[in-house]
Amino acid sequence: MEAADLAERVRRNASDVRAKNLFEAAFRLELEAARLADPGMEPTRSVLFRSAASLALDCGLYGDAAQLVREARLGSPPPEIADDLAQIDEEIQRYLRTGQVREAS
Repeated sequence: MEAADLAERVRRNASDVRAKNLFEAAFRLELEAARLADPGMEPTRSVLFRSAASLALDCGLYGDAAQLVREARLGSPPPEIADDLAQIDEEIQRYLRTGQVREAS
């Protein structure tokens, strides 16, 4: 998450290329952590997948984000995480319908 925080700070300072690279690095790290989490490690596992899916959206990787939402739902995410996953899924579907990308935070 430190890499994602740094990417957000860089994005606010208008360095889009550097921010994109940092978001991609944060995504790869979060994805690795999520995939290492044992299925019995809920809610940690689903939190990691939610975070990786959100970072995938920041990178414009909508297919990856959709796959991560599906993987997160294979576990037993608590209700608040399930709600977040549903919101990410809605954002993916909106993008697929309209081509509109995520607003910068």
